[in-house]
Amino acid sequence: MDQACGDHLARGDLADAQWAVLEPLLRKGVEPGRPSVHSKRQLINGIRFRTCTGIPWRDLWSSGCPL
Repeated sequence: MDQACGDHLARGDLADAQWAVLEPLLRKGVEPGRPSVHSKRQLINGIRFRTCTGIPWRDLWSSGCPL
C-alpha cells in the first residue's frame, strides 16, 4: 500500500479498493519532463484533501504531511 503519511492512511485518503478502480484510468509510462517526486496516489490524495478542506495549495506542503 502506498501511503502519504507514515504507515497508515489519513482520513479521506483513497482506500486500496478505490485506488484499484482509479489507477487503470491514469496514464502509464514515462512522461516528459522532470521525474515526479510523489506517486500518483499521493497527488490524488493531496488534491482531494485540498478540495475537501479548502486549505490554500501553498500551505498543503507545510501541513505536516509531506506528499
